[in-house]
Amino acid sequence: MKLYPYSTIKTQNLKTLLLASRVVAVIGYVLLIVALIAGMKAIFGSFGGSKTLNSGVILTMPNKSGATSLLVAWELITSLGIIMLSGFGAAVVSIENKYLTKEKIE
Repeated sequence: MKLYPYSTIKTQNLKTLLLASRVVAVIGYVLLIVALIAGMKAIFGSFGGSKTLNSGVILTMPNKSGATSLLVAWELITSLGIIMLSGFGAAVVSIENKYLTKEKIE
């Protein structure tokens, strides 16, 4: 079992496009994981509020959950767009391979 994206696609002429699609897909998946982790932290983490330090000083932190939610939404949209772009590249490679193997059979 190969652990890289589009491992079953083969090509003769578009090896660079297939490699670029794989690299872009990995970048998209990493960005998607980062966005999901940041989203979980924004939902379940403690952003903002007041904390009392050992010396009795009350430290007030601004609430950043709105900005974090906006950043998470932007990362999710971007990562899904990147994954779609890599899928289009892989589809072009697959179509090329399909037509070349079809011509050899006939």
